[in-house]
Amino acid sequence: MYPSPLTGRSSCALFIVAVCLLAAPAVRAQDPPEPPVKKQELPKAEDVLAANIKAIGGRKALEKHKSVVVVMKGTVVEQNMELTVEIKQKAPNLMRMKMSMQDVFEQETGFDGKVAWSKDPFTGERVLEDVERAQMVREAAFNAQLKWKQLYKKVETVGMKKVGDRECIVVQLTPEKGHPFKAYYDKETYLLLALEGTSESAMGEQTVRTLFSDYKEVGGVLYAYTHEMNVGPATIETKLEKIEWDVKLDDALFKKPWADKDEKKKDEKKKDGGDAGKSGQSS
Repeated sequence: MYPSPLTGRSSCALFIVAVCLLAAPAVRAQDPPEPPVKKQELPKAEDVLAANIKAIGGRKALEKHKSVVVVMKGTVVEQNMELTVEIKQKAPNLMRMKMSMQDVFEQETGFDGKVAWSKDPFTGERVLEDVERAQMVREAAFNAQLKWKQLYKKVETVGMKKVGDRECIVVQLTPEKGHPFKAYYDKETYLLLALEGTSESAMGEQTVRTLFSDYKEVGGVLYAYTHEMNVGPATIETKLEKIEWDVKLDDALFKKPWADKDEKKKDEKKKDGGDAGKSGQSS
């Protein structure tokens, strides 16, 4: 399911940078420091994550789906610019995402099970490596809620904090590669209300906070229909327009868009080498 509460949506880092470059300068108030909480008062992170899975529909409801297509539309508030996000995912770990902001910016990212890639006007066509690749692998994990033990080396409850008027349990998730981030789960419903963390891209790091609300059931799974992303001076508000489970998606869809060009270059290189070899033999 996408966007997964356990991924942090890191692949939109370059998109966020573009928004920040276009947004008017502003200063956002810092969150107040979290009050100290005794460790023994906090529920175990493992129990919170298990309660979240149950709250959104349960393991069986999640596992019965093998693919999903999501379309979200919204605006960059400060600039009043429209944006569209389209995500396609397929089990176990295939993903392709396209984000566009009117005629100003467009980015595509994806993972085909082996290669993580990105294509945008700032950095061009890239195969992602190291931390960026690790981020994409986590994002591409279908039903990532069920795979937190494989995706993260450490999960721990670090405090209690309010999101709006709701008291939340704060769970910090730390991957093998990349930055840890915090997930805020409603103390009563165990629904995810916020994510807070750092995304890394070729253009640097960005601290992102995303709020989730308006949960509705689709295909037996609760899904947040409204997202609000805050980064620097920018506020990005999106609403889900369409979600389709179990759409037939060809594996080729998730390969990097320039794969055919690379194959053509290889074929041309082989052909040139072969011709050269024949010429050498006949001389």
